[in-house]
Amino acid sequence: MRRLLPFVLLVAVACGAGGAQAPAVTGTDLVCVESFCASHPNGWSFATGTDFIGFQVDDAEVVDVVANAAVFDPQGVVEAVGGTWPAPTREVSEAFWQLLAEGSGASLDEIVVLDDGSVRSRGGFDGGVLWHRMIVNSDGSGIGVEMRAPNSSWEPHADVFLNGLVVQP
Repeated sequence: MRRLLPFVLLVAVACGAGGAQAPAVTGTDLVCVESFCASHPNGWSFATGTDFIGFQVDDAEVVDVVANAAVFDPQGVVEAVGGTWPAPTREVSEAFWQLLAEGSGASLDEIVVLDDGSVRSRGGFDGGVLWHRMIVNSDGSGIGVEMRAPNSSWEPHADVFLNGLVVQP
């Protein structure tokens, strides 16, 4: 019985994860707007605006998985939670999650400052998972990308979005 317990727990966790299970990532593509580019997995469609890209899975049955990349105001995010500007990118990310927590009960699980100074984070949101990466530019502007999904099986898709965010020169 002791040897079966880890397997039973793994199956219970896998079966308890609600929502659509992610297909394998079979390739990626790149889409750009004026100030940034973002990679997305094959099997996703997108719509662009001047400073925004919205993504959705090309499967009508998968409605609870979305991603977007956009320009944002880091100073506004920090000041909205009572912080002062300028602030390090990690503090901007923490302020972002604080706003989400106040508005929807989101919970920050992990935050990592990457070698390039951007911040990658993950947490619970709306009964699922939210992955996020933000870049704060030297001029004080920001670019962020996020992906929301019902369960962690979508993490390889989130990795494509988070790793594929690039500021245009």
